Amino acid sequence: MLTLEKLPVLVGVDLLLKRLNILPRFRSAVIDQLGMTLILMVVGSPMFVYAVYETVRNGRPPSNADNLWILIYASFSYSIYINKDVFFARSIGKRICALQVIDRKRNEPASPLQCMVRNITFLVWPLEIIILLVTRNRRLGDLIANTEIVQYRQTTDAKFSWPQVLASISIGTVIFFLIFKLKILLL
Repeated sequence: MLTLEKLPVLVGVDLLLKRLNILPRFRSAVIDQLGMTLILMVVGSPMFVYAVYETVRNGRPPSNADNLWILIYASFSYSIYINKDVFFARSIGKRICALQVIDRKRNEPASPLQCMVRNITFLVWPLEIIILLVTRNRRLGDLIANTEIVQYRQTTDAKFSWPQVLASISIGTVIFFLIFKLKILLL
């Protein structure tokens, strides 16, 4: 069986993360990445299969109308990724690691919109890592959204808002649609 003791590099990384007090966040991020990759594969596969099918069937890539739907579908899929924390400010990884995103001003669970804003900065992840190492507990997304990761504490007054969740997913979809469309225009 493979253990940390047998892999000195991983032991060193583990000790560094413990010293910086970000080991639970790191574990949560790894779980989230694996979980969201699996979810995106399931969500994104039908559109990928359709695009390949259309290409093989017609001998050419899908039409512009089909490309628009593929672009919307891809944008929605990425929006799901950045909205991984919208249900009570806890993603799959945060639930497993007993963490939660809070609004620093209210000291309550962050809103779905705050969670979306804090997660969209994954697009500049190297900068996120540098800022997290410097601040030791907040990354760029946390600074922008005024959020922080804390140990989970159950509150009886935790509020859930479907309109905020749907708005957050819709805004994320539009943002990625514009990013993808801009990239296509620049190519």
